[in-house]
Amino acid sequence: MALFTYSASLAQSPSPLVPSASPRRPLQQLTVVCMHYSPGAEPLRIIDSFSALTPEDIALLQKCVPGGTAEVSERGIYEEGPKAKAILLLTGPVVQRVSALQPWHSTAIYLQEGQSLAILPKDVPVFDKHLHLEQLQDASRNNIYLIDLTAGGEAGGSTGVWKR
Repeated sequence: MALFTYSASLAQSPSPLVPSASPRRPLQQLTVVCMHYSPGAEPLRIIDSFSALTPEDIALLQKCVPGGTAEVSERGIYEEGPKAKAILLLTGPVVQRVSALQPWHSTAIYLQEGQSLAILPKDVPVFDKHLHLEQLQDASRNNIYLIDLTAGGEAGGSTGVWKR
C-alpha cells in the first residue's frame, strides 16, 4: 500500500460534538478500511483477505448495508490514541474531491452515493477533522483517500484500482 503525505492544512470549523484537536497530540487512532462495493439483492457478502474487519465491524456492515458484495482493497492506520475506524464502501471512482467528517472514537461506514458519502449509522459521533476521496492525477481508475491529521496536514493511501 502506497502512502501519501501532504503538508497543506485545511481550515476547519469545529464540530459541536467533540473538542477541537490539540495541535501537538493526536486524540485518536484512525483505521481506514477501503472496500469496493457492488450493491445487490442478495445478503451482504464480505471478502476480507487483509483481516481488516473485526466481528463487530462485520455485524455493523450487515446491519447497515442492505446487500451485495464488499471486498477489502486497502487498509491504513494513522496517529495514536483511542481507536476509531472509517469503513469506506466505494462503488466507483470519484471525479472530484469528496469529503466527510471522521468518526470520533467509534466505527462509521461511509457509503459512496455517486460523488458524495453517506455516514452510517446516522447517529455515529464525528470528529472536527475530515476524510477525503479524490482522483489520482492523470489516472481516472485510481483514487486516493486522505485524512486530516491532528497536527495539520494530510496522510492517506490508495483506495485500490477500479477495473474497467
